[in-house]
Amino acid sequence: MEGGAVTYADPALEQRLNDAKNYGIRGETCVAAVGRNAKLNELQAAMGICNLRHMDEEIERRAAVSACYRRILNSAEGIVLPEPQSDTRYNYAYFPVLFRDQEMRERVYDGLRAQGIFARRYFYPLTTDFACYRGRSGFDSEATPIAKSIAGRVLALPLYGGLALDDAERIARSALNFLAERL
Repeated sequence: MEGGAVTYADPALEQRLNDAKNYGIRGETCVAAVGRNAKLNELQAAMGICNLRHMDEEIERRAAVSACYRRILNSAEGIVLPEPQSDTRYNYAYFPVLFRDQEMRERVYDGLRAQGIFARRYFYPLTTDFACYRGRSGFDSEATPIAKSIAGRVLALPLYGGLALDDAERIARSALNFLAERL
């Protein structure tokens, strides 16, 4: 429900236009330019409003997936799981796992990826480390050592309402297997 076209004769414009339309994202860990993405139109907004009636059901399904992950991973050595705050209504948008070190996170990430499971190294690299911000005043990840440390150790497991609990269990058990490879 969206569309558009851009034409250009100068091939040198291709990367600049791609950066502009996709937040400057060039790959999973590369954001080379300050970009934007303003694609929501009136029809999409109307569809969003229509889908609000399904929100509670989606959150409930995501909660079940999160509970499955938590049940399997809760006592694993070398990781910390998120603890929902008691005074907050959690929406289960993500299931981040914090690993003891970056090597451990990468081992689990690579192992899952090899099985076709696409976990995400969330907030990695830090925004301050993106090429488009390097050298700019106020953008130095060394000034935020806790954020830098966490960004190198966090992995968000797949989480969506349509994820079957059997698949969530398989993902969690696979993560445990990769985690145990060199503990």
